[in-house]
Amino acid sequence: MGYQTGFRMSDEREPADLDDVRQRLDALEDKLQARRPEEPPSGRRKEDKSQYAMAFRVSSDFIAAIFVGGLLGWFLDSFAGTSPFGLIVLLLLGFAAGVLNVMRTLGLVAEPRRFRPGKKDASTGNHPVTQDDKMNDRERR
Repeated sequence: MGYQTGFRMSDEREPADLDDVRQRLDALEDKLQARRPEEPPSGRRKEDKSQYAMAFRVSSDFIAAIFVGGLLGWFLDSFAGTSPFGLIVLLLLGFAAGVLNVMRTLGLVAEPRRFRPGKKDASTGNHPVTQDDKMNDRERR
């Protein structure tokens, strides 16, 4: 004889046991549904997508600046015979340009000011940039 346990095979279950299990399962599902957080509003998903897009843009700007600096340094070294100094210097300049682009994109550093001819600001001696000038610059882009 084989080893016997206190468990029955699933084919031997009575229909009453299945109904009880279904009722308990439905009650548990209702409790879980009450505890689950609600779906975020659709605007939240758009914000998440725009944050992913911004992260992708920032990282690609940074990597591209380093890549361009390294490529220009390699070309300079191959034509001028200054290996590896051109590569090192332009790679570092590419890194600095990448960091500056990231900081500008994130708004941590202001865009370079564009000066227009006209009266100078008394405190700085520079030509002031007005809101109209900023709007015209955006329209030109």
